[in-house]
Amino acid sequence: MIGHIDLTLEKNVVWCFDLKDYPWLRETFADFPQREGITKAIISNHQRCEEQIVGYVELENDAPPTKKGRNKFTRRIFVLRKGDYEAYKDHYSFPTESINPLTVKPKQKGLQPSKTQSLRNEDQI
Repeated sequence: MIGHIDLTLEKNVVWCFDLKDYPWLRETFADFPQREGITKAIISNHQRCEEQIVGYVELENDAPPTKKGRNKFTRRIFVLRKGDYEAYKDHYSFPTESINPLTVKPKQKGLQPSKTQSLRNEDQI
């Protein structure tokens, strides 16, 4: 899913919460009306879908809109869905789009979580 997004236009990763509380997150994307920041409307839309936005990527100032003629910018977001950690509590399976948030950097896809990382983080929570 992330493969067709141009990550080279990314400038910064913004985390809304302390990452020590998140052994893994879902890496996906959303359309934003701007290159930086996040609107309350986007947060509300994801909350209605029972997703919590934990982080998002900001784009370079000269990043063009994703679709010509539309002022929309597709950016990566990092979310946790309601019930995610309960559904994957065995620590041996993760959603396909899951990443270890500590490995996320601008311009680079996050790495998949390892079983040992998930167990180690749970011990610290």
